[in-house]
Amino acid sequence: MSKGKILIVDDSESNAAVMAMHAEAEWDNPIVTASNAQDAISILTQHKDIVTVISDFNMEGGTGGDLYAYVKKERPTVAFILIAGDDIDTYKSKPEFSDLFKENPPAFISKPFEKEDFLVPVRKYGGPQLVHAESQYKKIAIERFLMFNEVLVGAYIKLSQTKFVKILRGDDKFPEETVRKYIKKGVKHLFIETSEYQKFLKAASKKILGKLSNKKVGIKEKLEFQVHSVDSIHRGLRDLGMSEIAVTLADKSMDTTMNSLKKNKSISGLISKLLLKKNYIYQLSMLTNYLSVAIAEKTDYGSPSSYKKLTMCALLQDLSLEDENLAKIVNLHGEPFEKLKPDHKKLVENHPHKTVEMLEKVDDFAADSKTIIMEHHERPSGKGFPRGINHLKIAPLSCVFIIAHQFAHRLLTEPLTSETFQSINIELKENYGKGNFRKAYQGFVKAFKGEKK
Repeated sequence: MSKGKILIVDDSESNAAVMAMHAEAEWDNPIVTASNAQDAISILTQHKDIVTVISDFNMEGGTGGDLYAYVKKERPTVAFILIAGDDIDTYKSKPEFSDLFKENPPAFISKPFEKEDFLVPVRKYGGPQLVHAESQYKKIAIERFLMFNEVLVGAYIKLSQTKFVKILRGDDKFPEETVRKYIKKGVKHLFIETSEYQKFLKAASKKILGKLSNKKVGIKEKLEFQVHSVDSIHRGLRDLGMSEIAVTLADKSMDTTMNSLKKNKSISGLISKLLLKKNYIYQLSMLTNYLSVAIAEKTDYGSPSSYKKLTMCALLQDLSLEDENLAKIVNLHGEPFEKLKPDHKKLVENHPHKTVEMLEKVDDFAADSKTIIMEHHERPSGKGFPRGINHLKIAPLSCVFIIAHQFAHRLLTEPLTSETFQSINIELKENYGKGNFRKAYQGFVKAFKGEKK
């Protein structure tokens, strides 16, 4: 007999990820998530084996109160636990929650929370169908492991109730490639020894628990978490309108390019450092890869060789910069650049030249790729750097990359409100729709407005 499922409902992906991580480590029940009450009700109608619901209150698309009313009426045997950022007294007075606050302590979790703050109410009110997990190992969804893999721990896959096989050692420097192979084989969970899990959990919690009190998060937060897993980035990019075809092409291009770069020992070491840091430079590299391939796919430049060049440039564009704050400076005319020390100004101004010099010995590094890296800070107006060339002289494939780079940079450095998106669209339309940029801009419009090639 299959185990009943736990349904976690929250419109913040990071909130849901934390709760799911705590729940799957404690219980052997499958975890299902929804982003609002309407989706949760739809899941409840389709999955008759839901035994416990843990739901946020403030959500677009129906509140936790709407969901609780449905559960009481249609699925009264399902356990329900409310989670919210407001004080508990706010909900005690609400008539729809009168049954929820009969017991002391009530079936309520206050945000932000630590692990035990979450687990104690679920243990008490989650119902008798929650099955405690294997004590020697803690279970984690394989994509969440990729999302939080900064801490090096050993990981196992489960072959049977008693047999676990180790696939990652605790000193593995870059486990993504190995883990992705198991994802393709259909593996859903990894297992971490209980003695090591606390170390893993501490690092993951530090990364995201600070966001739990921020209820209204947008695409920027989603993207920041999605780029920590190449296999799950498409969820954030789908919010931008990017097609699954483009995501698949970018994935394939990433695999091919990484295999090529690994053949060069000096470059592979630098790439490994980039992938382990998970900072702005890493995030910019990942997003620029996906965005540039999506744009190119909608133009005459769409081909495997072009995708590989764009991916390679996305990974290597800031290879000569170690300071992510310097990498965030995308022009030489603003206050951030003016405030830099003279030696830091030189690093920013010269980093395209320096990066190309570092890549001279890479056998698979095409002349077109060198051009793209040299020109990735040039602008249609001629006010970019290092050469200050304009829309008539910048190479066509560089134009694709520049639009993707600018788009990615703004996604990662600005609060993503509807006004920000409007601003990005206006900027691109006014400044990037002429000369050699015309086709690239048209590709951008098609890629992110769902138009066909």
